[in-house]
Amino acid sequence: MSPTSEIKITELLNFKGANSFSDRQLRIIDLSDTLQNDKNWAPWWTRNVVTYQGHKYGRFAIWLLFGITPKYLRNQLGWANETIKLSTHGTTHMDAPWHYAPTSEGKQAKTIDQIPLEWCYSDSVVLDMRHKSDGSAITVQDVELALEKINYQLKPFDIVLIQTGNDRRLGTPEYFTHGCGVSAQATHWLIDKGIKVMGIDSWSWDVPLRVQAK
Repeated sequence: MSPTSEIKITELLNFKGANSFSDRQLRIIDLSDTLQNDKNWAPWWTRNVVTYQGHKYGRFAIWLLFGITPKYLRNQLGWANETIKLSTHGTTHMDAPWHYAPTSEGKQAKTIDQIPLEWCYSDSVVLDMRHKSDGSAITVQDVELALEKINYQLKPFDIVLIQTGNDRRLGTPEYFTHGCGVSAQATHWLIDKGIKVMGIDSWSWDVPLRVQAK
């Protein structure tokens, strides 16, 4: 999940007095990045490749599949299509525990298909950490202050989104190596609050590896 640098969530759903779907005040915010070719800036092992097949190609595909010639097609054209070679970490995504290690808490770590869907549909809160400097760690105190600032008290299964502003580097190699991250202590603090899903607008939840390596 990638919260954008300027996103402000005040109220997503208001069902008061709603008798039908059309009566509901429903606001849907798309936090995902555009799926696109990223050869110019992404590492080779995590690149996405989108191949666009136009209507003329679709005409050829119809002939191959069904033996139908263009004269039977409207405007003598077929359908447009795209093929995608996708890295699970090449765009907005969720990391399963299995991504980090084969075991978790002494048991086999959950793979992405084992993550309960109900964890992914819940109230959400955005914590503004854009004041944190490059390479710094977001602490428990930072999280507490951010919650106090918006007068919000976490409850189990809330989805916590960390806004660092690092999404401004998306599309450059620096996106993978710069930004701040959440400390282990703050992560455990959130887990102890019953938080199952956390998101950030950086490449990684953690402090960049170049900083950890020091």
